[in-house]
Amino acid sequence: MEVFFLYRQSTMNTAGNNKYKEQSRLPHAAGRDIPSPNQDERDQALAAICKALGHPVRVGIVRHLMEMDECVCGNIVDQFSLAQSTISQHLKILKKAGVIKGAVEGTRVCYCLDRDTLNRFSGLLSGLLERGPEIITKPLETK
Repeated sequence: MEVFFLYRQSTMNTAGNNKYKEQSRLPHAAGRDIPSPNQDERDQALAAICKALGHPVRVGIVRHLMEMDECVCGNIVDQFSLAQSTISQHLKILKKAGVIKGAVEGTRVCYCLDRDTLNRFSGLLSGLLERGPEIITKPLETK
């Protein structure tokens, strides 16, 4: 089992930036390697998609688009009891993460799923869970 220590870079106000720096991982003192950049990129991609799907309304939008199995123009708002501006914000987040695509047709925007991103998400999630159900169903040991 690999053990990593987390450290927080200085939070001192340097060059006008007083925000917390992103945490970095240092390898355990035994000299284990830091994961490859490719793994880090995959982890970042997985996290970005999970974050975009981290709201029930956004999951509902994706589910609706999957059920329609075509590009949808304008009727997404009708499926939810939310304001149009709220749905627009959720669509913006999904589009930014690459989960959906939007194309302007006249005065409307038509949305459809980005199948490439969803296939990649499926692969990334499978890779995360590659050790199989025995890990998920294994009882936790208590001290």
